[in-house]
Amino acid sequence: QEGMHPTQTTADYIQHCAQRLKAEGMLVTNCWREHQNDDQVLHLIQAQFAHVATCSTADHNWLIFASQQPLTPTPEHREQAKVLSKTLGYSLNKHLKRLQQA
Repeated sequence: QEGMHPTQTTADYIQHCAQRLKAEGMLVTNCWREHQNDDQVLHLIQAQFAHVATCSTADHNWLIFASQQPLTPTPEHREQAKVLSKTLGYSLNKHLKRLQQA
């Protein structure tokens, strides 16, 4: 199968994910660029999670981050990203800057 599995964009699947996550857990969905203009997936996720943010990648994928906890990066997150960036070989902080509340 190429692309996202159709199940990933259903209310039942997203609800199941929300029920299985721990209170501090986070659902991260890697959507294809065509989903960025389709509000259905975003609305389904917003119905299950208190906090939702999105970010577009350089490859034009659309990432959705969903949690019951706030998703606002803290100075501690930025420092952790800086340390991890050295290991990965690319900047995570530039991606944190692109994170938008949905």
